[in-house]
Amino acid sequence: MFPRSKISVDPCTQEQESGVGSVQLTRFYFNKELKLCEEFVYFGAGGNRNNFLTLEECQAHCTESPNPCAVSVGNTINQCTPGVSTCGSGSFCHVGATPQTTACCPKPGMFLWLLMKYLLLFVHVVYSPIDRCQQPLNVGVGNANLQRWYFNPLTQQCQPCIYRGLQGNENNFLTKQECENSCLVNPCKIGAPFRAQGVIVQCSAMNPNVCPANHYCHIGADTTTTVCCQALGWFFFWFYVCERQRNDANEHTTNDPFSFFTMGLALAACPVWINPCAIGQPTLTSDQQPFKCHQGASCSPGYYCHIGFDETTTACCSSQGDPCSLIVNEGKGPHSIQRWFYNQQTHQCQSFIYQGMAGNENNFLLREHCESTCPVWVNVCPQGEPYLVATGRPQQCDPSNEDSCPITHWCHPGPDSTTTMCCPGRVDPCTRAKSEGEGPLQLSRYYFDAAQRQCLQFSFRGIRGNAVGLTTCSPTKKCPETQWCHIGATKETTVCCPNALPSPCTAPPRNPGEGPYHATRWAFDGTSRKCVPFEYRGMRGNANNFLTREDCEQRCPGTDPCSQPYDRGNGGAQLQRWYWNLQSQSCIPFSAIFSYCGTKGTQNNFLSKSDCERTCYVLDNPCALGQPQMTVDNRPQTCSLGSNMCAAGFWCHIGSIQKTTVCCPGRVEGQAICQQPLALGNGDDAIPRWYYDAASMRCVQFFYRGRYGNQNNFLSQYECEQACPVYVNVCPEGNPLLDSTNRPVTCTFGSNSCGEGYWCHLGLVPDEYQCCPGEPVMPGACQGLPEEQGVLGAAVPPVIRYYYDQTEMRCKEFTYNGRKGNQNNFLTLEDCEQTCNVFNNPCNQPIPLPPQMCSASAMDTCGPNAWCHIGATPETTVCCPSEGDPCSLPLNRGTGNSFVDRWYFNQQSGTCQPFSYAGTHGNQNNFLTRESCEERCGPNPCFEGRPFAGVDGRPQTCSISANLNTCPASYWCHIGADITTTVCCPGASTNICNLPMSTGDGNYNLERFYFDQSSRTCRPFIYNGLKGNQNNFITLRACQLACQPLDNPCIGQPATTAAGQVLFCSPTNKDTCPVNFWCHIGATPETTVCCPGATNACSVPLAPGTGNAGLSRWYYNPDDRQCLPFQYNGKRGNQNNFETQTECERTCP
Repeated sequence: MFPRSKISVDPCTQEQESGVGSVQLTRFYFNKELKLCEEFVYFGAGGNRNNFLTLEECQAHCTESPNPCAVSVGNTINQCTPGVSTCGSGSFCHVGATPQTTACCPKPGMFLWLLMKYLLLFVHVVYSPIDRCQQPLNVGVGNANLQRWYFNPLTQQCQPCIYRGLQGNENNFLTKQECENSCLVNPCKIGAPFRAQGVIVQCSAMNPNVCPANHYCHIGADTTTTVCCQALGWFFFWFYVCERQRNDANEHTTNDPFSFFTMGLALAACPVWINPCAIGQPTLTSDQQPFKCHQGASCSPGYYCHIGFDETTTACCSSQGDPCSLIVNEGKGPHSIQRWFYNQQTHQCQSFIYQGMAGNENNFLLREHCESTCPVWVNVCPQGEPYLVATGRPQQCDPSNEDSCPITHWCHPGPDSTTTMCCPGRVDPCTRAKSEGEGPLQLSRYYFDAAQRQCLQFSFRGIRGNAVGLTTCSPTKKCPETQWCHIGATKETTVCCPNALPSPCTAPPRNPGEGPYHATRWAFDGTSRKCVPFEYRGMRGNANNFLTREDCEQRCPGTDPCSQPYDRGNGGAQLQRWYWNLQSQSCIPFSAIFSYCGTKGTQNNFLSKSDCERTCYVLDNPCALGQPQMTVDNRPQTCSLGSNMCAAGFWCHIGSIQKTTVCCPGRVEGQAICQQPLALGNGDDAIPRWYYDAASMRCVQFFYRGRYGNQNNFLSQYECEQACPVYVNVCPEGNPLLDSTNRPVTCTFGSNSCGEGYWCHLGLVPDEYQCCPGEPVMPGACQGLPEEQGVLGAAVPPVIRYYYDQTEMRCKEFTYNGRKGNQNNFLTLEDCEQTCNVFNNPCNQPIPLPPQMCSASAMDTCGPNAWCHIGATPETTVCCPSEGDPCSLPLNRGTGNSFVDRWYFNQQSGTCQPFSYAGTHGNQNNFLTRESCEERCGPNPCFEGRPFAGVDGRPQTCSISANLNTCPASYWCHIGADITTTVCCPGASTNICNLPMSTGDGNYNLERFYFDQSSRTCRPFIYNGLKGNQNNFITLRACQLACQPLDNPCIGQPATTAAGQVLFCSPTNKDTCPVNFWCHIGATPETTVCCPGATNACSVPLAPGTGNAGLSRWYYNPDDRQCLPFQYNGKRGNQNNFETQTECERTCP
């Protein structure tokens, strides 16, 4: 352990050391010279203890006492208040980030004056401070990021800047208005220009009414001095209202001592103000007026500048904390002002409506103000959160430099700097799969395909991709050494291209490239040693391609003679020469008086005019499709609309100046002009023009950029409409049929006035009954076109129309908006039904369409779940869904106007009877003849319900035995007098022996047996043939087997049928018994049943059984291995029981 004295070094006294390593970590150190904590980049290893993770940690460990002034002010710092004159004449109030750094600092120039006064003790030195508006921008030092404004003397404008908090100069304003009030000229004779929401209202001679009451529009030399000034001619008197702390105007003529001739006098005498603050009162000046401020302004510590609707509600209010952490407050008041607030949840700035007063600091005039104050960012990382710096914003990075992010993060290459940030999860990008990401963009990127071992192109959507997509560039963002930055027409084509030359100036000049783009670029011509313009098409050019002439000349310095000045030189010669005049852009001869003297001239000196023009003349070509028509002196042929000097194949391009109003190639004639697309062109002009929009068939205004347009470019709307057909195109596709005057041909429904290849669009007004291209209404409307409501546009409201629904084969109504409909559009229901095949469903239920037709001679073609409805007409004779047993359905006479003779089955009388059918919507109990009715329905032998019908719809016949019932579940087999009445009846009982005897109905005399419950015996009775029940047996034996109690001969329960009846067998039919059962041969048939037991009869012992039958039987003795006789008692024996010795020996050899 080292002694404490050797390791206890105060980190605040150590120098800043960045360490060594490959990572780049944001850290903070204490600058002992500035006495301030500052940010630095730590490389991960080495260094010293003057290395803190956060700014707060550094500030907590080392006491900051920075000098807020740019020059030393000694040990004493005099604090000040913005807006209050507490500093001396040679000082100004420096407004820092804290009250401690808001102090009086010497004005620039003061230190130099003191120094000169000290050095030149006996010389009078006059102090002349530098005007604050002429001082240069000084962003200062420190860790603060304060939104400030400074006056730019070059542009004569107030511009925003970010101030670091310390050692700036006096050209540092809290608001734009404060800057403009200090540095801009006030053109008003009295008062200041009128402001709305803190911004000076601009007016003009054409629009003076923007100024409010009591103001007028002062027309100055330019827009900055053309503002609303206070009117000079009002003669109202003003009086003070103490309760409201305001002055009211009134037409006073009395000598009231509390009334004032002007509002200025009233303001000077009485404190007039409105309190816009949510908490407390605003900061007041010595004259009891609210201190005037503006956004971010010069308010005292603990206060902020509340920007209200106008100056009266703009004041310093008590601060409620960090504006970015406050919730939005809509405030109070009568106004509706659009403002912006910071949403902590989304990290975004959003708009809201502010009512003018009583809000908080989370209230910004512009979105830019909000975003510059609060950490606005979008998480573009596919997983996790981006790496955040001390400001709370994501760490921005360089996709081409992997060390621009910490070692745990990778640089996400977004479409711009706001989406290019350090995301977590750094891996080898060559091992990652391609990810298109999310977003609406289509950015050209590359990824490494491991299977093909090469880089392939793909489209990146903008955010949430992975680390495989690179690389873009810009004029300010450099490419790797072996690549050059191709500046294309879009961001997607502005990329780093391979095969960079040592100098782009050596690449071939004027390479136009490929593509639809038209842009003026500059290239260095090695022959003439000058930069020349050319037209670039957007892609596949080379590196000798510069955006401006200045860029080209800076990169490729040459000896351009044309840019050198005119110089007669020295000597006594009188030489006739020519020189290039930059102002007139033409070659001019040396005059006789000013001829060339022979020596010491410049290169701008040519023997002939042709030499001069060949070297210096640059053609300004505004034509999109090639070189303009040239005159005999090799100049573009100028033209005008009134005097067309253009040759065949050329047209007059009207530019913004005469120089670009020339004859261009590629002339089209007539209506072809109207079909040309909109061409905004290229250039810096914004010329109001008109073009013909073929889609909407109307002339539309646009702003032409001055070059590379086409003939669809008119000086006025009238010229455009004279050249191109202007009408409303109501057709859903294509253009309507036009007459000789380029107007749509009108038509009517059903008149065939459109001719072949067109159909009549039925609009809402006569002009919109137009012939549209396409299949005629018949058959077009009837072939499945959907209803089309169209679009609005006509001067009348939508109407009810009719369309044909092919799926239902009927006409329906819909609402038509008037334009862009289709052929399936009829004025009336009758028009629709007369045009298309309308089907009226004759069935009681919906059916699939188209319907399946049938006939009386082919009624079985409908399938098992349908029946053939024989209507009054062939159209109504179709297959209808089955509704069940037709004989059980009630009489249904149907609907319609027909009277058709039919037959139906009457369940009450059990007979077929005639009725008159109306033609449609009947049911299946509907027969053409009495014979077909009786064949289908006949007499019903069932006591209740109808017999079970088979797939053909007829009653299913059946049979019954002790072992088999052929009827389905819940049905029983009724044994009638013949096969027609031997059917399956519903209502099967599980205990038939308890049913009473039923003689039934009918004229038959059938001998049957029933089980008498009282005597527990089977008795005979006479059955009439119909309507009986299940207690009805053909034989006594069947009755006894079903109902008399079984004398069980088995050890265990005998086998039973599916209906629960005992399964009997016989000596001749032992195989009736199921598996694991054997046929027990008893003394009687009743004891000859299938008993349970083992299947090997030879392995079970002798079992004489019980009873007194005394039956001679044989059994197999396994010990003696022979069959022996024994006496069987009749019951409860086993399988080792044979009727004969032969049977025994055959079974057990």
